[in-house]
Amino acid sequence: MLLKWSELVFMKKKKEQEQEPESSPLRESELEEKASGYEEQLKRLQAEFENYKKRTDREKLESIRLANKAFVNELVSLDEAFEQGLSHMEGANPEEVKKGVSLIRENLQALLRKEGVEMISPKKGDRFDFNLHEAVMTQDSDECGDDCVLETVKKGYKIGPTVIKPAMVVVCKK
Repeated sequence: MLLKWSELVFMKKKKEQEQEPESSPLRESELEEKASGYEEQLKRLQAEFENYKKRTDREKLESIRLANKAFVNELVSLDEAFEQGLSHMEGANPEEVKKGVSLIRENLQALLRKEGVEMISPKKGDRFDFNLHEAVMTQDSDECGDDCVLETVKKGYKIGPTVIKPAMVVVCKK
C-alpha cells in the first residue's frame, strides 16, 4: 500500500508529538519568561517608534521653516525695492517710474518661477477645464465652440500639478 506524501508527513509529526514529554512546570516558566521578554522588547520598539515619529515631525517643521525663511527673505528684498522706488517717485520722470516698476515685477516673476509657480493664462478658444479655470460668467457667442474660454478675467497660478489660484474666465455657452 502506497501512502501519500501528506499522510507520511502527518504520521511523522504525530510520532514526534507522542515522543515529546508532557509540559512540565519548568517548561511553562521558560515559556512565560520568553513571552515576558518579547513583551518588553515590543514595548521598547513601540516607544522608539513613537520617538522616531515625533523627531521626524519636528525635522519636517524645521525644514519648512528654513524654506519659508529663504522665500520671505527674497520677498523682503522686493519690498525694499518698492520702498526705494516710492521714495524716488516725487518729481521723477514717468517713464523712469514705469521702468523701475517693470524691473521689480520681473524680479517678482523670476522669484515665483524659481519657486516652481506657473501661470495659468488660457487663450480665447481654449477648452474650459474646471481643474484650472473658474467660470465667473457664461456668454452666448459664435466666436468659439461650447465650453470654450472667451476671455481671461484674471490669471491663475499653480505649483506643479497643484492649483493655487484658478484662472477666472468667461465661458462660451451656446
